[in-house]
Amino acid sequence: MFDCDDKGTSLNDITFTVSQPDYGMGCVPVYSVQVARTEADFAKWDELQAQPETPDTPDTPAEPDGTRAEEELPLTAMVDQTSTDAKITLDGETFCVAVNTIYGLTLKNAKDVPHPVAVRVHAEVPNAPYSAIWSNPITINVRSYVKPVPDKIWLVGAPNSWAITGSPDWVLEETEIGNRIYTGDFTIKEGEFMFRFYDEPGDWDKFSIGSQMEDSPLDIEVDGVKITSLPEEGVTLPCVQMQGSNNPKGSWNIPGWKGGKVHIVVDLNENTVTMTPGQSKKLWAVGALNGWNINKSDFYVSETEDGSDIYEGTFDIAAGDFEFRFYSQLGDWETGSIGAGEPDDKFPISVTAAGTTGEIMIGGKGKWNDANWTGGECKITVDLKKLQITFTKL
Repeated sequence: MFDCDDKGTSLNDITFTVSQPDYGMGCVPVYSVQVARTEADFAKWDELQAQPETPDTPDTPAEPDGTRAEEELPLTAMVDQTSTDAKITLDGETFCVAVNTIYGLTLKNAKDVPHPVAVRVHAEVPNAPYSAIWSNPITINVRSYVKPVPDKIWLVGAPNSWAITGSPDWVLEETEIGNRIYTGDFTIKEGEFMFRFYDEPGDWDKFSIGSQMEDSPLDIEVDGVKITSLPEEGVTLPCVQMQGSNNPKGSWNIPGWKGGKVHIVVDLNENTVTMTPGQSKKLWAVGALNGWNINKSDFYVSETEDGSDIYEGTFDIAAGDFEFRFYSQLGDWETGSIGAGEPDDKFPISVTAAGTTGEIMIGGKGKWNDANWTGGECKITVDLKKLQITFTKL
């Protein structure tokens, strides 16, 4: 009998003792364990290994509960654990995985009943295939378990083109098995902050989690004011779960979203969704626009994708304040500067709606300066690979 705790950690081991093969010399073989439903299946498997290889055939789809016909199941499975000791102790979870493979057991179809399991051991000296030998088989009764895994929910909305089919790129997973608290980190592109969640992909009418029952977006507000970006401390909002056959279809929405990473926590115990800015790499603008404060800046560009070295952001710059350089870290004037040139001088530019592109210098102290800036929003793209910066007046 095998079992696990509520977090899926195995509570049992199993030990098989074999007689070491007599190779006529001192050597240490590697032992591995193979399982089958019956001892006759080992013989069938051995016959198949001696036949020429044939092309693989497509898997037959399982029944809704995961059950497969016996002829569609593998004859044998190797336990994913080896030993150099003739007394082979296997982790219960690893052994159960092999048993579940030959019987097609899943969380949906596993029953609390024992199954006959044929077991044999393979021994082979490393780099000496002629030394391979199988033990005689034995049959034992095994009550296996299927390890529970964290539950998942799927983000569905504008970021994934409203695809209900599900994608590993848009999954939130339980922080602990069964605690109903889900987390995920996502990069949401500009203008695409509108989504809700589903417990299962593939069906619009499956269990959904939304901002409201009505099928319309709900703009996110902080202190009664609609936002265009997430505050550093994040926002916590109520969510609605499926009620009977009533599916909540409301989506959370941030009109004017400029793009960036988002860390999301969905707590289905408290019915809340918490969204905070993700930990993208940032470059901070320091200059007239923030009072030349090297210790704090609300003006920054964020990496568009991990490892891209391309940073984007939109600044609302007051008239007369278009003078700054960037820093890869705050707190030290001499560390991490990224400027328009080497000397600590103004480098004149003229920002237009068509975009203005210039060069950047790592370690430079030069300040981009538009003396004719009349105020408003400016989109900035910093490409550290090409050493270019682009300013676009919005």
